[in-house]
This record gives sequence, C-alpha cells and structure tokens, in this order.
Amino acid sequence: MLTAVVGINWGDEGKGRMVDLLAEKNDIVVRYQGGNNAGHTVINHRGKFILNLLPSGILRPEVVNVMGNGMVIDIKHLVGELTNLRSAGIEITPDNLKISDKAIICMPYHVRQDILEEERLADKKYGSTRRGISPVYGDKYMKKGLRMGDLFESKEVLTAHVKDILDFKNLIISKVYEAQPNTIEGIMAWLEEYGDILKPYICDVGEYLNNAVKDGKNIMFEAQLGALRDIDFGIYPYTSSSSTIAAYAPIGAGVPNLKLSLFELEYNSENVSMFPSIVMTIYMTVLTLIITTPLGIGCAIYLTEYAKRGNKVVEVIRRAAETLSGIPSIVYGLFGMLFFVTQLHWGYSLIAGAFTLAIMVLPVIMRTTEEALIAVPDSYREGSFGLGAGKLRTVFTIVLPSAMPGILSGVILATGRIVGETAALIYTASSVAKIPTSVFSSTRTLAVHMYLLSNEGLYIGQTYGTAVVLLVLVLVINCLSGLVAGKLAKR
Repeated sequence: MLTAVVGINWGDEGKGRMVDLLAEKNDIVVRYQGGNNAGHTVINHRGKFILNLLPSGILRPEVVNVMGNGMVIDIKHLVGELTNLRSAGIEITPDNLKISDKAIICMPYHVRQDILEEERLADKKYGSTRRGISPVYGDKYMKKGLRMGDLFESKEVLTAHVKDILDFKNLIISKVYEAQPNTIEGIMAWLEEYGDILKPYICDVGEYLNNAVKDGKNIMFEAQLGALRDIDFGIYPYTSSSSTIAAYAPIGAGVPNLKLSLFELEYNSENVSMFPSIVMTIYMTVLTLIITTPLGIGCAIYLTEYAKRGNKVVEVIRRAAETLSGIPSIVYGLFGMLFFVTQLHWGYSLIAGAFTLAIMVLPVIMRTTEEALIAVPDSYREGSFGLGAGKLRTVFTIVLPSAMPGILSGVILATGRIVGETAALIYTASSVAKIPTSVFSSTRTLAVHMYLLSNEGLYIGQTYGTAVVLLVLVLVINCLSGLVAGKLAKR
C-alpha cells in the first residue's frame, strides 16, 4: 500500500510528527523532494529531534528510510545530521537508510549563489533560506548537476566532471556577482570528506522500491513542504523549487508506476489496466461533442444573427445558459439517472452519459460561440451583403470562419470538462471497466477510473499513474485543438 503525507498550506502543518506516528504502520518512509531548506520537528518517547534531510521515519529502527531522486542533498549537512542523531542514540545503517544514486548534490557554490542573489535583490528578495535550493534545482534541469551516484567515479573522471561544471558556475559567481570563484581543489576536498562517509548508503532506490511494491510492503511518501509551496501550483514565485504535491511523490521517490500492465487490453484486479478507460474517455468525448457542438453553435448563430435585438426570449435563453453553467455536476448526474437511465430506459450506458454531459457543456459552447460571433465586426457582414450574398451564405462563409478560433476555445473548455468529469458519469454510465460494445454498454472513463482506484485505497500507485496519463491526454487534446484553431484562423 502506498500513502503520501502532504501539507495543505506552506508547511509547518506537523507533517514530521504525523509521519513519525504513521511510520509505525509502514515498512518504508520516502522523502521525495526538497533539500535542507526546511525542517521537521519530531517529538516522541526518544526525545525532540529536528530533521532537515532525513525522512521522519528514521527514529524507528524497524522502518527503512529512503531519500529519493527528487531530493537535493547537501552532503555536509546530511553528515552533520547523521552525527547528531547517532549521538542521541539513534541507530542508522545502510539497512535502514538508503540514498538514491540519482539525487542531486547541493554544492558549496549553490549556497554561495543563493546568498549572493538574495543580497543583490535586497528589498525585492524572495525570502530564500540561503541553502542553495533554487540554484541546485536550476542546475539539475540545465543538466549541470552532480548526482550522488557520481561519487563512485574514479578521482580523475569525477575531477574532470566537476571542473566542467565549476567553469560554468564560476562565470556566474565572478562575472555576475563579482565574487571570488570557487576552486576545484576546495570542491574536490569537500566531496571527498563528506562523500566517502555516505557512499555505503547510496543505491538504486527505484529498484529497491519497485521490489518492495511487488512484495506488498507498505510505503509512505513524505513531502518536505506544503502544497502551496509547489513550484507549479503554489504561491509562485514565493514557492519552493520542486513539486511538493502528492502526484509527484512516486516520481520523486523513483517509482512512477507507469507500468506496461496498466495498458493491457482487459482490466482485472491484478493489472488494474486503464486501457479500457482511455478508450472510453475518447468515445465519451467524441460522442458528447457530436451531440452538443452543432446544437451549441446553431443556437448561438440564431441568437446572434437571426433573433431580433431586445427580444425577451433571447434574454431568457442567455440567463438560462448562464444558470446552467453554475449547476454542480452531481445535479446533472441525478437528472441524467432519472431521465435517461430510468425514464428513457437507456440504463447505465455510454449514450446516457454522453447526453448528460452534452447538457452540461452545451451552455459553455453556446455562450463562447455567441461571444465569438459578436466580436466579428459588422463591416464584414455589410461587405458581404453589399456583394450580393444572402444571410445564410454570409454567416457560413464570412462570419463563422472569422469567429472559429473563439468557437474552438469553447469546444476546448467543453472537452476539458468532459474528460475530467466523474460525478455525472458515475450516475449515468456506471463504472464497468470494459471497452463498450455498443452505445448502451456500461463503462467508465479515465477520471472515474482514477476516482474509484483512489477511493478503494488499494492501488494508490496506479492512481498516480492514471493521473499522469489523464493529464497527458488533456494536454494532447488541447494541443490538437490549438493546432486546428490556428489552421482555421489562417484561412
């Protein structure tokens, strides 16, 4: 079983104490992101401990603690932390502490750069902890980082590698900040002094964790900071430099869980395949758009091009569309169950779900199309009429092509809601994990699949994998829609 403990704020939610408490029921605790820029305070029967880098399960001798590849590790600080814990009677060996060979080392020049940048910003500084976290994560993604596994290279190879990186970093330190550059001798001595102590703990934690998952071990992922410090979804730019949210946990730990078994043709309790749900998501999206797109665009054309200005019926329709846009999806689900499933005797099916979703997204497509049509200058219409074109021809050859980018924006928004919907589909399409054989087959979309796996609590890792695929699917659909919109706009 896989569990993630993540704070919902900026930090200081008591995660360390919670992890220490829950570690009693877990075999492995994994830190999956961050460095020594924050601390977890743990108070238990053994005393009070402040942990910056080590997972909070380290105080329990029966628990294996893992420092994942998503971390950035100041090896001097880590050695000091190990020394302090050992002096307090905490036993730490390669058996209960494992460090990823892919974790990035936070070097002395990262700390210097962090300090120098904060001093340069002065009153505009972001409030860095001056521990080198932002620079080291920046170097990681610039491919200028040094990994823990690199410590096993020969002295000659390691020195050459460090020199290449140091030449780059010294340019920044000396030319940008006008500070004294770091020396290769000082950096190598630092690596040798502290790296040699940590070598016995370094291993391929991805292999270790995957084997642990196969053996049915209980694994708990520990975040360093809260969700609002996430680099993507937090209070940017006042965030950490890594992903703190639970969805990143298996990636930062080394077990992304996107295995081939998740894409087998048929679902069962062993493979928990998402392939039928992927197919169903595509079917549901296409069928819903086939129903709602012509209807939504047609209504918008009537309201904009044919209805008389000031018509009370038009105002009622617009108000109704705006109201429908704000109704919770579960209400649509209950309506769809009562009308399509029960009253029309369609049962829990693909078509019942599609029609329910069509009612949900119709107002979105209709209103965005209407706004796009209104934005087309009247001079286009007048020019067309002046050349002898009729109303219908003007609408379809002049107005609609000009408004197409705005119309497709509405379709993209509708697609996003279709792909991510759960409540409405649980009540109308049900949750059978099979590829549908007809429009009256009961099935589940990818979002419903993810919700059900998460709710069961038995396939947390697979849930994370499904979330990644769902995000990728949405991005692919949006990119394709954007390309289509761009092509149509050029015409």
